[in-house]
Amino acid sequence: MTGVWESTGKKPALLEDEPEFYPAVEHLWQWFQELSGTRGGGFGPAPLTYAEIAAWQRVMQTHPTPWEIAIIKHLDNLYFKYLADKRETEKED
Repeated sequence: MTGVWESTGKKPALLEDEPEFYPAVEHLWQWFQELSGTRGGGFGPAPLTYAEIAAWQRVMQTHPTPWEIAIIKHLDNLYFKYLADKRETEKED
């Protein structure tokens, strides 16, 4: 998707709400999205665990640094804060 955006200068509709990142850290968002798409949970999404991240590393043959894993976990925390804020806003409406 970003290839189309880079070559045409026009942002695809699917990327309109996505944040922009410095190229040096853009892979962290991609990794987070990959991991987020595999999360379990019963009545809602469950936080990403280190075990899930380790399994993802083996399957995808990636070698994130501890710093990169910490960022992925931070993104996960922000995701759950976003969900809680969204639920609170919907209650008020």
